[in-house]
Amino acid sequence: MMHFVPRLELLIEIGLLAAQARTYTELDKQLRLEVALDSQDGPRYLESQFLWDEASFMISILAEIDVRTGVTPKANPMLSEFGLLEEYWKARSRIDLHPDPDDFDDC
Repeated sequence: MMHFVPRLELLIEIGLLAAQARTYTELDKQLRLEVALDSQDGPRYLESQFLWDEASFMISILAEIDVRTGVTPKANPMLSEFGLLEEYWKARSRIDLHPDPDDFDDC
C-alpha cells in the first residue's frame, strides 16, 4: 500500500509535539509552577501550552490533507494515544471543499 509521504511526515511531527507537550504538562503538574506575572511582559507562557497549540495547528493541516486527498482513516492509534482524535474529526468537519465564490474579493 502506498502512503502519502507529507501526511506521514506530518503525523510523525504531531506525535513528537504531543509527546513533548505531554511531558511538559506532567512536569508542570509535578513542579506546580505558578504563572508568574511580570509587569512588563505579562503572564509567562508555559511551554506545554505552546506545544499543544502547535500540535492542534498541525492536526488542522492533517485534516485538510486527508479531505483533499480522500483519505478517511478508520483509526489512528497515535492521535488516540494523545487524546487528539476528536480534535482531528472536528477539524475535518470544518473543512469546506467548495467555498462560496462570493467570499473572495474580485481582483
